[in-house]
Amino acid sequence: MTSPLSILIIAPPSRFSDGLQAVVQTLPKVECNIRAQASEMSQKSAPAVIILDASYPICEEKVFFEDIHCQFPQAKTIILVNTAAQVQTFTTLADKVLLKGFSTAVLHKAITDLCPKHFELQIAD
Repeated sequence: MTSPLSILIIAPPSRFSDGLQAVVQTLPKVECNIRAQASEMSQKSAPAVIILDASYPICEEKVFFEDIHCQFPQAKTIILVNTAAQVQTFTTLADKVLLKGFSTAVLHKAITDLCPKHFELQIAD
């Protein structure tokens, strides 16, 4: 039996972040936390995946991404963007970049692609 996959969502409080959390939690054995900032998460509960909303003002600072990678070096990152131009900007900073308007299936695939061993184990359970 596997432990839950820990996912951290960094986004401003909104209907979008609430919906995002609900969609993420439909995956099997996923533990999801929403935080305004990554600093609110401890190393002890380090996430496997961090989902960042690029419309959050702190995401405009490159040092923010460096801090995320230093604090959680093993975590995979998904950045949610509003425009095609942002896709280009954030591609080098994240493991996956998704243009908002994506479907539930696209988000689920991004997460399962980043953590395939977790989901392979789910099938075996």
